[in-house]
Amino acid sequence: MSNANLTLLGQLAPEYVSFSDSTRFAVLKGIAEGFVDETLFVGKVDAAVTYLIAHMLKIGERGGSAGAINSEKVGDLSRSYHKGSDKNMELQTTSYGLEYLRCRKSTLKTPLFWT
Repeated sequence: MSNANLTLLGQLAPEYVSFSDSTRFAVLKGIAEGFVDETLFVGKVDAAVTYLIAHMLKIGERGGSAGAINSEKVGDLSRSYHKGSDKNMELQTTSYGLEYLRCRKSTLKTPLFWT
């Protein structure tokens, strides 16, 4: 369990400072916590969970579309998204997903081999 909360969401993702739907937050928090292993994200669990929540909120604003914007039309708004094969592609589509990846990368330890 993380200590991610609405206040931390507003601090790490200022565009969501006025987000107040505690029920939706709790659902997203439950989902995000399923992707954040406390033994791997030592000291960064709250931030990682919060960045994933912000990422999911942003993807939700896009109508569930992930991927980098491939094309955009202004008159009668039309967008299409790139569907890549990179396993982290969806996380790379928002600044919050990128911050989550940065947290994950900074906590990964390379094993030492002694000969």
